[in-house]
Amino acid sequence: MENNLVTIKGLVTKCEFSHETHEEKFYKLNVNVYRQSGILDEIPVLVSENVFIDIAFLQNQNVEINGEFRSHNQEVDGKRKLILSVLAKTISFSVENEFSNDITLNAFICKPPILRTTPLGKTVCDLLVAVNRKTRKSDYIPCIIWGKNAKIAGKLNVGDNIIINGRIQSRKYTKNNETRTAYEVSINDLHKVQEEIEL
Repeated sequence: MENNLVTIKGLVTKCEFSHETHEEKFYKLNVNVYRQSGILDEIPVLVSENVFIDIAFLQNQNVEINGEFRSHNQEVDGKRKLILSVLAKTISFSVENEFSNDITLNAFICKPPILRTTPLGKTVCDLLVAVNRKTRKSDYIPCIIWGKNAKIAGKLNVGDNIIINGRIQSRKYTKNNETRTAYEVSINDLHKVQEEIEL
């Protein structure tokens, strides 16, 4: 199976030039995807001009994007910050007001899980996972899981191989009187990959 699969359907609300590398131009999109609860997730997407030539035409369009959830470190205000975005592999037009947000990761736990209880008494577990690319690099992706599954996730160990199914979510927070956005994977389903035993 592929290690990192993302499919989102939503509305493109922002489209701008991001950067150029090896004579290939990349553009950043914001794609609005509504959850069934009505809460909005604003998902950042990177698109190469080789994937979709007329990038400006995507503005205010309903699209379906297939790709991978990627991370890289960037210096922001003198500090290293983990930047997350979907790297688009394909883009097609979709039906208006049709929203979906699915991600599947084959990942490894890379920090001890943090099990905690919210002020409202809900159990939640924060995970940081590494997803290996074919290029020998890895993407580091923060995840969150709730309820009884959080208790199970809290018992995982660094190095454990897990399969995750869920959605990408955005979350706004305030720091130094500035509103910022964090991205993470909200896990619906998680299972540990059993090690194969050689006989």
